[in-house]
Amino acid sequence: MFELSTSRNFDRPRETEFRATLELPGWQNQSAWGYDEPAGSYFAQLWRNTNQDEAQPDIWLSGIRSKYARPGSIALGIMRSTGDDPLTIVSAMGILDPAPRLRSVVEISKQITALTPDRKDPYEGAQCEALLWVLTGVGPGPGSEREWLTGEPSAQQVAAEHHFVIGRLYEPGGDQDVYSGADEALMWALHRIEG
Repeated sequence: MFELSTSRNFDRPRETEFRATLELPGWQNQSAWGYDEPAGSYFAQLWRNTNQDEAQPDIWLSGIRSKYARPGSIALGIMRSTGDDPLTIVSAMGILDPAPRLRSVVEISKQITALTPDRKDPYEGAQCEALLWVLTGVGPGPGSEREWLTGEPSAQQVAAEHHFVIGRLYEPGGDQDVYSGADEALMWALHRIEG
């Protein structure tokens, strides 16, 4: 048996119909995720490996009740349903950045210092909090909102967390200023924007 790439769907065009395997440990035998053009939403169907009923998944996240606008949106739904961590979920979906790279500790520290005076602004406060998390791992992840217990996150873990931030940006009723600030901070930390 061969191992699937954790980045096999990384460059897949958005909002284009597809169905792909979901290689989540304990769920990988039949589970799938993809994009449903008629529904205008991403979806996921998860069968526990012990479930022999091919017609009825244990968890079905579809765009019928609420839209999943981005892969990170469906990743959030999977986390809420299974409790798995962001890196495991993003890897299972095959959307992990194939070569994530973080800025240096010095660059991140300077950026935090530059943001600190304006932390009253929710956007800049969220940027600062996200960068502090990247630098130290202290506090919850900015997208998953799960407590971080393993020290400084790796570049892969930051890239996975960024998917969850984007998912939160597209949730109805979410705090757009906070998640937009976290999105910009993680994109900058991952060298995806200049700064």
